[in-house]
Amino acid sequence: MQPIDIEEVKRVSGKIGMRNLAQTRMPLTSPTLTKHVRGIQELFRSYLAKSGLPIDELNQLRAAVREEKHKLFEARRGDTAKNLAADEIALRQGLENFRQAAMLLKRPFASYLVTLDQPSLIWQYPLPQSNIFLDWQTAPFDSFIKIKVDINSAAPPNSTYFSFDFFWRNEYNFAVAVSAKTSLIVNGYCRVDADKFLIFADLVDLALSASHTIWRWSGWGNDPGTGASLNETKIFEPFDHLLVDFVFDPSGFGAWLLSEEKEFIFQPFFLNANPIWVPPSRR
Repeated sequence: MQPIDIEEVKRVSGKIGMRNLAQTRMPLTSPTLTKHVRGIQELFRSYLAKSGLPIDELNQLRAAVREEKHKLFEARRGDTAKNLAADEIALRQGLENFRQAAMLLKRPFASYLVTLDQPSLIWQYPLPQSNIFLDWQTAPFDSFIKIKVDINSAAPPNSTYFSFDFFWRNEYNFAVAVSAKTSLIVNGYCRVDADKFLIFADLVDLALSASHTIWRWSGWGNDPGTGASLNETKIFEPFDHLLVDFVFDPSGFGAWLLSEEKEFIFQPFFLNANPIWVPPSRR
C-alpha cells in the first residue's frame, strides 16, 4: 500500500477549506454603504455634542452593563465546571456504547459498517498557529483539540478553521456505495463585544460552523466527459451546521449594549453525507 503524503493532504485540504471560507455568507457591505453609515455617525456625533447629552456618563453605564453581564456569564461557567466531570463520564459511556455497537455490526453482510475511529491528521488552515492550541490528541474514539482564539481586530486574517482528516480505501475488487456519517462534539464558549460606545462602532461579526466534506484522493481516473483528472476533486458541497451567527450593525440604535455570549456543554452536532460511489482499488 502506498503511504499517504501528509504534506499533499495539507495542500489539498487547505485549498478546499479556503474555497469553503470564500463561499461563507458574509454581511453585505460596499464603499457606498460604509460612506452612508459614517455620515449617520457624524450627524449623531455633532447633534449629541450640541445637545449636552452626558455621553461620558452614558458610556460608564454601558461599561457597567457589559461588566455585569460578564460576571453573570462567568458565574454560570463556574456552575457548569462543577458538573463537567459527570458530563464527561456520560459522554464516554455513550461513545463506548457506540463502539460496541459498531463492533457487532462489522460483519461481511451486503451492507456493512466501517468505523474510522481516529483521524490521520488534525490541522489548522489557512495558517497554523501553535500559540492557540492549548491541548490536542489523536486516539481511537478520543480525538480532540482544545483551542483559544482571541481576535480584537478587523484586519485579516480574521477567519480560521480546523480539520480532522480521515482516510478510507476501497480494498475490494468491486465498486461500493459509501454513506458517511460523523459528529462534532463541542465543549466551550464564545463571546463577542463592540469596542466602541453608542453608534460610533465598526461592524462586528462572529460566526462558528461545522462542516463535513467528502473528497476524492487517488485512483479515480479521468472524467469520461471532459478527460480531466478526478483526483483531488471534492465530491459534493459540504454538509454545514451553523453553530453561532452574531452580526452587529453599527447603524442601528441600541448598539451600545452589544455583548453576545454562547456556551456549549459537550453538545454533539451530527454531520451526515449522502451516499457516493467509490471504484475498487484492485482492478
